[in-house]
Amino acid sequence: MLLVTAQLEAVKLREPEACRTLLAKLKSHYPNYSQLAAADTDGRIFCASGPTAASVADQPFFTRAMAHNGLAVGNYWVDPSTGQKMIHFAQQFDDSNARLEGVVFAGLDLAWLSEHLKENGLPATSSKLIADRKGNIIARLPHPEEFVGKNIRGTHERIMDGGEAGWEEVTGVDGITRIFGYVPPSLPPKDFFLSIGEAKAEGFAAIDSATWRGAAFILAGLWAALFVAWAGRRLVSSPTEGLLWAAADQCPLYGLRSSSCRKQSLERREVSPSAPAFQRVKPTPLRWACRPR
Repeated sequence: MLLVTAQLEAVKLREPEACRTLLAKLKSHYPNYSQLAAADTDGRIFCASGPTAASVADQPFFTRAMAHNGLAVGNYWVDPSTGQKMIHFAQQFDDSNARLEGVVFAGLDLAWLSEHLKENGLPATSSKLIADRKGNIIARLPHPEEFVGKNIRGTHERIMDGGEAGWEEVTGVDGITRIFGYVPPSLPPKDFFLSIGEAKAEGFAAIDSATWRGAAFILAGLWAALFVAWAGRRLVSSPTEGLLWAAADQCPLYGLRSSSCRKQSLERREVSPSAPAFQRVKPTPLRWACRPR
């Protein structure tokens, strides 16, 4: 949007009335911005979508925008004429001869930003926070109305000035100890400190619950393994009993009763103590198993 604004003829020629009308119309299509304006190279505002300060020469976003050609990000700021809280984004603009003429800028409405973050949802025990490079909170969930504008650099200076993303256990601005994941301002998206946290107590409660569930599954698996081992032992250690019973079933062929043959055959098993389990039972020949006593 700033690139388009910088190409408007009324901006390039610094025509206040025409520029003001165009910016007011443009702003009506972007409710997330509190302000659209343009300033000359000295920081004097010559065109704005609504009431604003006379100069931005002392604002960080203006000095950054004048220093290099690209998107410049400001810091937390409260408009003294309206009381609106915002953060600025700025871009250089040239005249028709490609000479630097000033800066166009937009003030992002911080009330809108917090509402926008709510659309993604947030568990009751979690928090989201965005701060500018100075540590001023520009968005925070939950309770943005209590924390936007507060500075966290005093408790977060080490990680804010670091060059790596990471996690840390910290007591937040609301006094609740949370485990935070964070990205410092030196990393993309640049110029912002980002963090999201989960309350420590609730986080560890979830871990404990998962640990107990895991232990229950392990015990269930152990009992299943013991049962399978027991069943397998019976299957392997006495394979010949089935042969003896099958042999006894053939006794009627010899004029004997099966019940008496089964008893005789099981009583006459010979066991070799030194043999493996599956060889310790030596089946008696079929004709002996059916032999009358």
